Amino acid sequence: MHYSVTFTSPYSWKIRKSFQRFLERMYSFLLPLVAMILLLSACSTDDYYDICCDDLCIDFRYSRGAKDVFPEYIKNMRHFLFSAEGRFLKEIEADKSHLQHLHIEHIEEGSYKIVTLGNSSAVSHLSALVPKQTNLDDFLLTISNQRSDDKQNDSDPLYWGVCSFLYKRNTTQRYLCDMSNIHCLLTVSVVWKDTQPQADDFIMQIRGVSGTYNLSPEHSSVQYVLGDNLQSIPTIDRVVHRFPYVYEDISRLVVHRKEVPRLAGRVKATIRSLRYTDTSVPYFQLLNMDGTPAMREIHLLKPFKEWGWKISDNIEQNYEIEIGLYDDGKIVVRPGGEANILDWIDGGIVG
Repeated sequence: MHYSVTFTSPYSWKIRKSFQRFLERMYSFLLPLVAMILLLSACSTDDYYDICCDDLCIDFRYSRGAKDVFPEYIKNMRHFLFSAEGRFLKEIEADKSHLQHLHIEHIEEGSYKIVTLGNSSAVSHLSALVPKQTNLDDFLLTISNQRSDDKQNDSDPLYWGVCSFLYKRNTTQRYLCDMSNIHCLLTVSVVWKDTQPQADDFIMQIRGVSGTYNLSPEHSSVQYVLGDNLQSIPTIDRVVHRFPYVYEDISRLVVHRKEVPRLAGRVKATIRSLRYTDTSVPYFQLLNMDGTPAMREIHLLKPFKEWGWKISDNIEQNYEIEIGLYDDGKIVVRPGGEANILDWIDGGIVG
């Protein structure tokens, strides 16, 4: 006959009781922790196309080709909310820690439009916006970076985006908005080919470029960069750039100036302005520091066309030219880094 003998410590019931209380405490601690981890993993603000935690979210990108380079170029954002009918409602503060994501709360169900500016400062003067009164068609941006001589310094390195959306309660909605480059960079080198001037400092000037945009998307132009052009709505695979309407009437045209030193027989500078159009390419002139001409004024429209440079259709206006000055009055203009040459003399262009 076999007997089974169990040895039980008189303290074993206390150990079991203590272990049970330990498990209960661990359970009460781990359960909310696990829930929090699951919630955070389903709502990551670092994942560009992850599920949006809020009811409505707009993602922004700035594409050069197929690459999103937003963080390299856009350092601040301003968002302006309008009704579907175009009435201004309010400005929505950007999240400085997540500029590419805008979470919109506390709005009624319905359709809306949002206009976004990147890199704007006091240099970019915006027309007054009165809630529920100002119409989107009256939303203007005007350069206001005046010099002591009443001419303009550089504009802001502006970017612009517009997005129409429909808001419904109790649904998760996400939209994508492409930002567009809406400034122009003109880099000019002026070289004295024969006799060097006595002066060491000069002023570069461009005139005849617009100083005002209309920021309503209804008047904008559209350029498709990637994907199909069946719709003007951005998707992951479709990049759509919009450009605001440029006022070209004489009263809206401005003059930009910049002081430049002469180094190694040349002066070189980049002037930043609002975008050029096919009919508003500026005149260029180099001036002495007292404002008198150091060379004849030349209209850049003709060489731009001769070289086949895109203007209105150019999604990123970044131009570079070199101007050669000769003692006999001849002016030679060539595109930066290229060999084509156009000679200016009194009376026109000689090829």
